[in-house]
Order: sequence, then structure tokens, then C-alpha cells
Amino acid sequence: MGAFRVAQSKALEAIANCAPGLLIFSFGADTFGGDPIANFALQTPDYAALASNIAAAGLPTVVLTEGRYAVDKFGENLASFLSGF
Repeated sequence: MGAFRVAQSKALEAIANCAPGLLIFSFGADTFGGDPIANFALQTPDYAALASNIAAAGLPTVVLTEGRYAVDKFGENLASFLSGF
């Protein structure tokens, strides 16, 4: 998750520099390591850590969901994300 977290930090820094009043975030669970069509390797607990970083931005946030090809794990991954928020 190291490279993913570095990219997220850069993205959150760029967002902060724009001083938006709202963040619209697409939760793409196709980043899960068990996803059959993607090449990411996030694990269920990683989503809570990533969500915590997003929440720390302190912006009103809308979370949209997409990319749920590992259907049997989608609920767990989403729950992990929301718990970190």
C-alpha cells in the first residue's frame, strides 16, 4: 500500500491547495487485491487507513461507490472504509 498512500498524500495536498468547500470521492473497490480485473493489492484493513486520511482533510465529503467486481468482499471493504471515516 506504500505507493498508493504516497499518491493519496499528493492528491490530498493538491486538493488542500485548491481550498475546496466540498470533496466528492469515488470509492473504487476495484483496488482490492482480490479484484479479478485490476492490478492493485489493497487489503480490507487498508481502506480504513485511506479513509482516515481523507477525513483528516476536514471537508464535507460525498462518497460514491463503484468498482465492485470482487462482489463477495465489497461489503467488508466498504465497511472498512466507512469505519475509517
